[in-house]
Amino acid sequence: MTINTIDDLLRVLREDEDVRAAVRRELLTEELLALPDRFAKYAEVTDQRFEDISDRLAGLDQRIIRLDRDFGRFRGQYARDTVERNAVSIVIKLDEARTLGIDENTVKVLSRDHLQALAKAYGPDRVAAIPRGDRGSYYETDLAIEVQKYDGSVCYIAVQASFTCDARDTTRVATNAGLLRTFTGKDAWAVIAGVRVDRRIQHIIDSGEVFFYQMED
Repeated sequence: MTINTIDDLLRVLREDEDVRAAVRRELLTEELLALPDRFAKYAEVTDQRFEDISDRLAGLDQRIIRLDRDFGRFRGQYARDTVERNAVSIVIKLDEARTLGIDENTVKVLSRDHLQALAKAYGPDRVAAIPRGDRGSYYETDLAIEVQKYDGSVCYIAVQASFTCDARDTTRVATNAGLLRTFTGKDAWAVIAGVRVDRRIQHIIDSGEVFFYQMED
């Protein structure tokens, strides 16, 4: 092996693995020579750690989803419990806003049995003609109130409770109030009760189609 020029040296390095290895050993420290193997091991360990972290994050994500769902149920139950406790307050606030002449001392919260009795009195055949979804909404009204005006006439109030009131709530409560009106032939008003209001239904509240009862957070 004759090496006279730099080009000869480069040619030999390219062609002879043993020469390359010998030159590396001469020029590089043991630490540098070990870097490729060490890096490969580090990459393997790092990949495993990232997989472990990914699995933990996936589990955490599921726990957060469950917590959010459970908290949503808690907020919904809070809203329903609050409206039932505040039935008289709802009547007073509605009367103040609409000047209806309602006597809050006559407030009566209706049970599901009472709601069914009102529907039954309307007539089974006529009730059957009402869409099933509307009937189901009526029977599951969050709060139905019977109350008298000062002139002795009876009227009704349907209340839909949500932590954040949205379009679904306004639709349901309007349906429920409408059926109370249909079944009894009496005045019936729609009320949504919540801590917050979806801004997209503000125009429905402003129009007077439904009344919004503000609950404390």
